[in-house]
Amino acid sequence: MEDGQLHVPVHIPLFAEPLTAAELSPIVGLGSMEVFRSPQQANPSWVSTHELALVERLLASRR
Repeated sequence: MEDGQLHVPVHIPLFAEPLTAAELSPIVGLGSMEVFRSPQQANPSWVSTHELALVERLLASRR
């Protein structure tokens, strides 16, 4: 507790450059991502474990 209120520290690292829809949409398995199906939804969008694995592979290739 901090000052009598609950506190949950959060660290969300940001990317040096964003992953764009143009990069993500052609990857097989990512076309059904929530961000493509319902782009008007709030941010952040939900990502399945399978989709996350594909995105992580893309991020690893940028390092």
